[in-house]
Amino acid sequence: MKQLFGDTMPSSIKYPFSYENIKGISMSAQRNPFTVDGEFNIYGSVEFKNGNTEGKQRFRANSLGELFEKIAKFCMSLQ
Repeated sequence: MKQLFGDTMPSSIKYPFSYENIKGISMSAQRNPFTVDGEFNIYGSVEFKNGNTEGKQRFRANSLGELFEKIAKFCMSLQ
């Protein structure tokens, strides 16, 4: 990266991953059509936006409760 940008990042790129830049939080549980027992695929994400810079952190879990805890812990760790 240093070879591409030098010692500083371009001023147009803004770090999006902070609490005040959360744009949305989503959680989803969908039946997996490829399993016999109809287990659920459980996943979620936290989306960020700071100016023209955007980012997304994705999560997978075994239950909605576990997913909620993972996302909450992640959000609380942001500054």
